Amino acid sequence: MQSTAFEIYIFDPETKHYEKQDDTNIWFITSHGCGKVNILNIDKETKIEQISRWKLRIIPLSLPDL
Repeated sequence: MQSTAFEIYIFDPETKHYEKQDDTNIWFITSHGCGKVNILNIDKETKIEQISRWKLRIIPLSLPDL
C-alpha cells in the first residue's frame, strides 16, 4: 500500500523537541483549514494541533498491505 506522510522540517519553539527524532518525525494530517493542520505521529499517540502547513514536507512512505 502506498501512502503519503509528512515530516516537520521547519521547527519552532513548540516543535523543537521533535527535531532530533528522525525515526519518529513521520506525521499524518488529520484535519486542515486556513493554512493550519492537525497532525498525528506515526506512533498513533502524539498529536500536534494547529501547525502551519508550510512547516511540513511530503515524504514517501511504503506501508505493508493489511
